[in-house]
Amino acid sequence: TWKEILRMSFDCACISGERETLDLRLAGIELITLCSQVSCKAGIGAATNTARVGTNMEVVGGALRSVRAATTVGDRNQGSLCSTPIEPEVDQLRHIFFDLAFSKLVDFRTYLE
Repeated sequence: TWKEILRMSFDCACISGERETLDLRLAGIELITLCSQVSCKAGIGAATNTARVGTNMEVVGGALRSVRAATTVGDRNQGSLCSTPIEPEVDQLRHIFFDLAFSKLVDFRTYLE
């Protein structure tokens, strides 16, 4: 279940050790982050959109800005996506899943402090 995945991911992220456990710790925190992204309101689409960086970019105040509006892969394919209304029950479950995943991220931050 969702809770078991998050519990195991958190346990992996908090394993103590040296370099031999680094991959397991990274996989644990990446899985918690992915669960948060998938269950957020924007859903998996937000997690998979990538921005294209080109020669028309410049650094302004320490941030990378484009000279003209950047396009994302999702923006170019926006017309081909099918949008269906989300039922309230499904949205409520998504909200519960997001709360569980985000609380594990907060727990991990507390662990790091």
